[in-house]
Amino acid sequence: MYRELQHFIALIEEGSVTKAATRLGLTQPALTKSLRRLEDHLGFELVERGPRGVELTEEGRSIFNHARRVDVEMRHLELDARGVALNRRRSLRIGASPSWSVGCVPELVKQLSASDMDLAVSIHVDLEAQLVRLLADGDIDIALCNTDIDPGHPRVSGEPLVRVEVRVAGRTKHPLAAPPSCDIEDCFACDWIDYHNALDQAAWGGGDIRGRVRGKIVKTSSWLNALLIASRTDGLLPLPTHIHDFIPSIGLAFMDGVEPLASFSAGVWRRDSFSMTRTGRTVLAMARDLMRGVAPALGEGARR
Repeated sequence: MYRELQHFIALIEEGSVTKAATRLGLTQPALTKSLRRLEDHLGFELVERGPRGVELTEEGRSIFNHARRVDVEMRHLELDARGVALNRRRSLRIGASPSWSVGCVPELVKQLSASDMDLAVSIHVDLEAQLVRLLADGDIDIALCNTDIDPGHPRVSGEPLVRVEVRVAGRTKHPLAAPPSCDIEDCFACDWIDYHNALDQAAWGGGDIRGRVRGKIVKTSSWLNALLIASRTDGLLPLPTHIHDFIPSIGLAFMDGVEPLASFSAGVWRRDSFSMTRTGRTVLAMARDLMRGVAPALGEGARR
């Protein structure tokens, strides 16, 4: 019945026989027969056709939650079996946006290495939208990043943990870095460095910031390259405050006295199947503690 349970899960997640059959690589009649076999085995109907497509019956709602748990356990049983056969450790794939790859991931990996979990950890750094897609496709297990976006996938959910300020940063010898403190309008008059289209991010009002910049805007696709450019020029760039311990090593500093440009919610995105496993729950708890631990330091970091 496991295959039939998988077909049932896909049918409910997609909401229609056509979409579910396409996702599973089956014909619609084959999917319908699979559902009938499951219903005959259980002794009651699981779904009914409604005006908005396939809808769960009362019995179906109860069975659906059980089916998802069975699916998760079977998938991890298969992974464990492969790991035993190949004599290798279970893999943990962490995704992170550029700033959180600096601000949180190193400590998370350190804690995981010190734990009793035998994990092979890999890190993928990318933009938020791409990380959500990788989660939906099962290519990563969790992602630490901006959560002010819609995942658009039933198996991916987010958990906002902290509110992060976006502040102006520049090289430590920038004219505006010296006292007296500069005004935000003085910053807008300078040249800016735009990494990964940061000044277009609707999640934290980047478009409004772009419209206020009167200086030249230098675009780069690399977050690290943006930092290096800023460390050598009079260009300014918007940075989340939680990386304040990192930017001095690049020769940068937040502009003292400048009000925050904007703010955004940051937290953890996860695949539901991952959060149901023991390893998943442990890793998520570590990530939550680390990201929440960053929050009290944000205000202090902004003043450094």
